[in-house]
Amino acid sequence: MFSLFTLAYSLFVLLKLSLPTAANKSHSFCATEACVIGQYEQSIVNAIMVLIICSILWCILMFYICVFTSQQKSRTNATSASVHNSIDSATQNETHADMMFESGQWISRYFQRGQWHRSYLHKIAFDMNQNTFVGYGNDDLGQFRTIGYISLTSSTINMTQTYVRVLHDQKIDLKHELTIELQWNGEQRVFVGKWTSESDGYEGKGSYELTKLQYQIAK
Repeated sequence: MFSLFTLAYSLFVLLKLSLPTAANKSHSFCATEACVIGQYEQSIVNAIMVLIICSILWCILMFYICVFTSQQKSRTNATSASVHNSIDSATQNETHADMMFESGQWISRYFQRGQWHRSYLHKIAFDMNQNTFVGYGNDDLGQFRTIGYISLTSSTINMTQTYVRVLHDQKIDLKHELTIELQWNGEQRVFVGKWTSESDGYEGKGSYELTKLQYQIAK
C-alpha cells in the first residue's frame, strides 16, 4: 500500500510540474503566430513527458504486482508441499508401525544356559491407540502371559512375562517374572533384545527375540 501511494503521489507532482498552470497561461498570451506555435510545441512536449512518466510508473507498478504475486504463489506452493510431505510421512509411519506391531501369532525365543528355548505359541494383540499390548503363549516351561508397552518413535517393546501354569517336571514358582526389552531390527524383521529376571531369589538374563510368524527367525 505504501508503494502504491508513493507512485500516485509522484505522478501527481510530475504532472503538476510538467503542465503549465492557469497563471502561466494568463501571462503567456500570445499575439503572434510564432508565439502560438511555440506554446503548442511546448504543450506537445509536456504531453509526451507525461506519457513517458506514466508509462514508467505503470511498469514499476506492474513489477511490484508481479513480485507480490510470485511471492504469494511461492508461499502457497511451499505450504502445499509441506502438507503433502507431512501426509506422506504420516502414511509411511503408519505403514511401518502396522508392519512392526501387527496383531496375531508371533514366535518368541530366549537364550538360557547355552541354548535357545523357543515358544510353541505366542499370540499378541496390539492396541495402537494406547500403545499397549497383551499376549499369551506356551514354551518348554509352561503357559505364560505377557503385557507391555510399545513405542512408535523408537520402535521398541517393553513387556513383562509371567507364568500362569507350569509343566509338572518344571520347578518354577508362578510368581516368576521376566522383564523383556526389545528393539526392532528392520533388516531381519525381528525384535531383538534381552530378558532379565530377579524374582524369588533367582537372577538370570539372556538374549530374547520376537518374530511375526510369517518371518523367519534370525539365526
